[in-house]
Amino acid sequence: MKMAVAYIFGNDEAPGIIGMVRFYVLNDGYTRLDVDIKGLALKKYSFNIKNGDSYILPDLVTSEGRARMSFYTKDISINDILAKKIYLEGDNKVVASGTIRKVVYGKKSYSE
Repeated sequence: MKMAVAYIFGNDEAPGIIGMVRFYVLNDGYTRLDVDIKGLALKKYSFNIKNGDSYILPDLVTSEGRARMSFYTKDISINDILAKKIYLEGDNKVVASGTIRKVVYGKKSYSE
């Protein structure tokens, strides 16, 4: 299974944010995204991938400072998003981000 991952870290606006987004290519042509982020102060965040093309993701709705969700899409291909940034925005400000990296199986690291 082809997989990519982005580790999400808060910036100076929200240093307590930390999490992960995993991208899985499925046999039926869909890409599954699994999101798990904590340290969130607001109730709702917008979430997107930008770097040339922009992919708008579903909003994250938090509960007790954490947001977890999984969803499926045919609009995102891992090959199109590798090395792009994923952004978390709250109150119209970027509060966290991460870079999407391809998972290299059998190693403890990810490709560039």
